[in-house]
Amino acid sequence: MEAAKSCAPGRSTTAWFDSRRNLFWLHGSAKIGLILAVYMCCFFLPGTVRATRLIDRGSLEINSNNVLTLKALLASGGSTSHQHGVGMKVFHRDAPLLRERKSRQATTLQNTKAVSILKTDMHTQPGLESTTLRRQEDRVGQYYMPLQIGSPGRDILVILDTGSEILWVQCEPCNECGSQIIEPVFDPTLSSTYQPLSCNSQRCLQGGTGFETFCNVSQSLCKYIVQYADNSTSFGDLSVDTLTINSTSGSPTAITGFEFGCGHTNFGIEDDLGASGLLGLDRGNNSFISQISVHFPKVFFYCFPDRINNLNSSGFIHFGRSYDSQHLKYTPLLQNTASDFLSQFYYINVTGININGHLLPIPTAAFAIDASGNGGTILDTGTSLSILVDPAFNVLKEAFLNGTMNLKTLPDPSGNGLDVCYSVSASSSHLPKVPIVEFHLQGEGTKLRLSAENLLMVAAEDQNQLTLCLAMRSGGAVGMGRNVIGNYQQANHIVEVDIEKSRVGLINAHCPME
Repeated sequence: MEAAKSCAPGRSTTAWFDSRRNLFWLHGSAKIGLILAVYMCCFFLPGTVRATRLIDRGSLEINSNNVLTLKALLASGGSTSHQHGVGMKVFHRDAPLLRERKSRQATTLQNTKAVSILKTDMHTQPGLESTTLRRQEDRVGQYYMPLQIGSPGRDILVILDTGSEILWVQCEPCNECGSQIIEPVFDPTLSSTYQPLSCNSQRCLQGGTGFETFCNVSQSLCKYIVQYADNSTSFGDLSVDTLTINSTSGSPTAITGFEFGCGHTNFGIEDDLGASGLLGLDRGNNSFISQISVHFPKVFFYCFPDRINNLNSSGFIHFGRSYDSQHLKYTPLLQNTASDFLSQFYYINVTGININGHLLPIPTAAFAIDASGNGGTILDTGTSLSILVDPAFNVLKEAFLNGTMNLKTLPDPSGNGLDVCYSVSASSSHLPKVPIVEFHLQGEGTKLRLSAENLLMVAAEDQNQLTLCLAMRSGGAVGMGRNVIGNYQQANHIVEVDIEKSRVGLINAHCPME
C-alpha cells in the first residue's frame, strides 16, 4: 500500500481501491478536524499461539523451465550471525494455517474459500500458459510476517507493506480493535520494556514522513495517527519497546528501543483481515528496515507463493543480506527527489511491456517521473493488484483481449474497476491459456515475467460459472497517478531490495516453502 502524505492534484482514489490503504494526509482545517474527531472518541477504558517456525536460509536450483526453485534448509541451534541476517516465513492471509487459527478463535470475519482442483492439462502451447485453478472469493491479498514485541515477547502477526513507514500494532486498552488471528491484543502494561514517548521527546518532535504526530497536553504523551485512502486508520501512542526477530538459524535478535505505534483505535482493512497490525518497510527513517539497520545492512529479499497453486504454502522474507545468486537480474533503484515523502518509495524504471514477445506501443511518458514527482513505477507489497496509468493499461488491455479472443468476455461483476473479465465453466480444472506478459526493466535482461497465475484472478463464482478477471487496474491519466507493481504480480519471484547498493534484483522462482 503506497502511503501518500499528500494527495497529488487530481489523483484518483478510485483507481487505488484495491491497492488498499494509500496513506493520505489532510491539510489545514480538514486535517485538524480529523485528528480532533479521532481524539475525542478515544476516552480509553483501563484495562496463543507461538508464531510459526521461522526460516532464514535457502538454496536455488534451475528447473527444466529455467525457473528458480527454492529448497528450504531449516537449520536449528547455533547463534545468529548478523553477517547472514535473519529471515522468517510469511503467509498469505488466506492460507489454511491462518484461516484455521481464525476459526479456532471463533471470529466473525468471513473466511476465504480455497478449494483445490486437480490439474488435468499438463501441456502448454508456445507463448501461452495454463495452471491449476484454485478458487477464491476475496481479492484483498496481503502477506503476513510473525514477530514478537515487548518483554516478555508477545507474538504478533503483521502485514508486510513496502509502501508505508510506521510499524503499528493493536494495543490495550482498545477503544476500537479488530479481531486478531493471534490473540490476545498486545497489552503494554505487561511489558517491562514498554515506554510511551513524551511530547518533548526528540522522536516526537521529529515525527515521521509517512505518519503524523501531535501532543496530548493533559497526559504529556506523544500521539500518532495514520490514515489510508480507504479510511482505514490507526491512532494511539507513539512508543518504544523491544522488538524480537526470531530465526531458525540461531538465537533471536532483540531490537531495543524500537519505535512503533501502540494503536488504541484501529479500524478498516488491517483489523478486518485479522492482523495484529502493519509493518512499514519503505525507506523512511522510522521504517522497520531503517530501524534494524543498527544490526543489519539495509537489504532484504522475499518470495511470495502465488494464490492459485500454492495458497497452502508459506513464502519467506530475509533481512540483512543479499540473495547470493548469480541468476538474479538487477535494475537500478530510483529515488523520486520531488519530496522527502516520495523519496521513501521503491521506484524502478519500466522501459516497456511485451505480450508473447511483441513489444507494445506504449509511450515512454507512461513510465516516467515528471518534474512534480508524479508518475513512475513503484514496487509495493501492500498493494494487491497492479496499477497502470491509462496509456499503458489501455494498450495492454487491448493486446490481452486480442490474445484471448477464444474466451467469453463479461462485465466486471464486482464493480471495482476490473476491466477485462471472462466466463469459465465452474467445472474447469485449470485456468484458460492466456498470453505471457513481460515487464522490461532498466538493466541488461531484467524483466518481470507474468504467467497465468499472476494475471488472472477469480472475481466471482456460482454453481455453473466462474468469472475470471485480469488482475490489474487502470491508474488514470499520466500526471495524475503512478504505476504500481502489486504483490499479486510479484508472487513467484524472488525480489531483492538493496537500499545500500540502490538496486532491485528479480528472478522468476518457485516460492512455496512447506
